[in-house]
Amino acid sequence: MPNRSTGMCPFSIVYTKMPNTVLDVTVLPKCKSKAAAQLADHYTEFLSDIRAKLLQSNEQYKAAADKHRREKLFKPGDLVLVQMRKERLPTGSYSKLSKRKWGPFPITKKINDDAYVVDLLA
Repeated sequence: MPNRSTGMCPFSIVYTKMPNTVLDVTVLPKCKSKAAAQLADHYTEFLSDIRAKLLQSNEQYKAAADKHRREKLFKPGDLVLVQMRKERLPTGSYSKLSKRKWGPFPITKKINDDAYVVDLLA
């Protein structure tokens, strides 16, 4: 069954032929056989085509995911809810049925677009 990313079945990518002829290509030093050199060149070309198809498929998946994503940027002073792990809470106060997000807490400093310093004592 062909894969939708590569357009080929995984067996044909790995083995390029029928199951009884497994191909394991390494660098052929000073190979005198034209057929072996041609087969090695064909196989490396084949693998580069597969890599290009996978990269193209990953770009399409990313574009589809980014359609539904929105960038959330905050400024110092904004109030945010914080999701804390149970290790951050006092012993005995954690319950799997308790609330997941705490806050609102003010942001004190922006480190980068994905990291902020939050004043948890406020």
